Amino acid sequence: MNKKPKIIFFSPPLQLYSQSDEITFRKFLRIIQALSGHVLIISGNLPKDIVDNNQIIGSNVKYDIRGRHFLIKALMYCWTQLKMASSLFKAKSQNAAAVFFFKSDSWIVPLLAAKICRMKSVLFNWGPVDYARLQKFGRFKRTAFFISRIVNAMNFYLVDKFVTESPAILSDKQSRRYREKMFIINFFVDKERFFHKEIHNQRLNKFVCLGRFIHEKNLFNLIEAFPGVAGPFPQYELLIAGSGPLEKELKAKIAATQPSGKIELRGWVDYNQLPELLNQVKFLILPSITEGLPNVVIEAMACGVVVLATSVGGVPDVIKDAETGFLLKGSSPEDIKNGILRVLSFAPDKLEAISQKASAFIRENYSYEAALDRAKKVLESL
Repeated sequence: MNKKPKIIFFSPPLQLYSQSDEITFRKFLRIIQALSGHVLIISGNLPKDIVDNNQIIGSNVKYDIRGRHFLIKALMYCWTQLKMASSLFKAKSQNAAAVFFFKSDSWIVPLLAAKICRMKSVLFNWGPVDYARLQKFGRFKRTAFFISRIVNAMNFYLVDKFVTESPAILSDKQSRRYREKMFIINFFVDKERFFHKEIHNQRLNKFVCLGRFIHEKNLFNLIEAFPGVAGPFPQYELLIAGSGPLEKELKAKIAATQPSGKIELRGWVDYNQLPELLNQVKFLILPSITEGLPNVVIEAMACGVVVLATSVGGVPDVIKDAETGFLLKGSSPEDIKNGILRVLSFAPDKLEAISQKASAFIRENYSYEAALDRAKKVLESL
């Protein structure tokens, strides 16, 4: 293609309490901008610099459902879908080559609008429906799971191509059925900012856990597990940084479980300061019960942090146990404690070798150039 095409970039409104949501959005936008001569954005809760430097179709939708009643949340969710779908109808006259849907797995109305408008569409798919993600629905989780499976099946029908960040996602039965539509684009690490600077053994004796304070991150079990580590290894501390709806409960859990100050809870680490933090600490721990492939995992590995994580989502694609990191056997407090103790039983020279190997693996496989090359192939296939 000699002339770069016009592309519509659709994303649900960014989560207001999730720094990682914005970071992932910016990475994907950067790839789309490199592919396109003109990017049109349909989204919401966007930072001012993105609004000022890009063409927004419709309005920068304001969307905040935190603390609202379930029925109000449902009404706002449906209304926002209709509003953003109407922006797609308005954009039809732009004759864009494609619509790239980002994190839009459950946004069925805009996907349907693109189909009605006969727009070529690409959906960045976060993988098969994971029952663990639906625990927040309580006694309605089985119903939510059934509805999610229906929505996921509709996604496969409505869109022309799927993009996923992890080969592990292709193992799902429903995904295998549509394998001809599937492409893999690994999210990239900014190698100019995230790189290995400090020798592993000379870093702080600290485990860090970075992310949203939500049930899927399994932070309560992590807090419960850590006293079993601080006993035999009193020199080690745990830092949990982020924000989210469980912040008050987590503070109470720390106060009740670990009064000695070995666990610290703080807000988000500014993204500009993250490379420095990741070159100061020895370990990143991520005991999630469900994940895609978290940015923080590949960024930490690039900086030489030894990562200990549950074997969920795309994590096993990058962490080979005792080679490029460590995999937890489960997500219970006992599993987490034993996993940490196992890591600390390794000699410093072995941990340094794992640190170096992890960093080299990310540099080779998760570059911006590799991600852009894969995205070009998706666009050319439409």
